[in-house]
Amino acid sequence: MLILARMKTKNPISGVWEVTIQTPLGEKTGILELRSCQGVLSGELSSPAGSIDLNDLSHQDGKLSWTLAVEDPVKLNIRAEAIIDGDRLSGTVHLGAFGQRIFSGARKIT
Repeated sequence: MLILARMKTKNPISGVWEVTIQTPLGEKTGILELRSCQGVLSGELSSPAGSIDLNDLSHQDGKLSWTLAVEDPVKLNIRAEAIIDGDRLSGTVHLGAFGQRIFSGARKIT
């Protein structure tokens, strides 16, 4: 008897990611949750300060990007770009007048 098994392909984007961002106020950590449902991407970034939805989330040519607006500790429009490599991601965040910083993360295995 021949049994064919269907392999479940892990979505390279969806998941919960533990991220660390180098900021002018020191190293900050958070949880980046990314979802892909029928080709539509959504997500949010959570930290001890709260959660914020990601805007303009896109994945094109292997690059992931999004924007978000924060109010605390200062009002900033942030633009982030990252590359996902398996269960790791790395990239840059553009913090307006505070310049560009790096961040990295790993998929949280649940």
